[in-house]
Amino acid sequence: LGALGLIPVRAHEYYALQFMLIHPWTEPTLPGQNEARVRFRLQSITDDDRLIGAQFAFSRVAELRSGIDNQLPPVPWIDIRRGESMNFSPEGFHVLLKDLAQPLYRDRSYPLSLRFERSGTLTVMMSMSSAD
Repeated sequence: LGALGLIPVRAHEYYALQFMLIHPWTEPTLPGQNEARVRFRLQSITDDDRLIGAQFAFSRVAELRSGIDNQLPPVPWIDIRRGESMNFSPEGFHVLLKDLAQPLYRDRSYPLSLRFERSGTLTVMMSMSSAD
């Protein structure tokens, strides 16, 4: 693969009643860095739902966010609409992990629990990788 200039991708798929969640990840952090923004994709959404919370063992707080402006308050939920696909990224809706207890290391995975109003709790393995 390397000779062709292709980069292997490790995609992870998780299934709930109303959707499929694909490749949850964030960038590795450095010592002293206390925040990480989680990215993932929702697709094959067959019914409306809401993301209402998140929990991560290595952060004091996991907030639902809309955009990169930390001056704005977190959002109480994120609507998930039937028939749509959603990309969660720092520029739009995402999960912000705050007050990290330790660095998040490259090439490791960590459990992240996402709470949905209708689908319940979905625990996924969040990969550490970079955007490049």
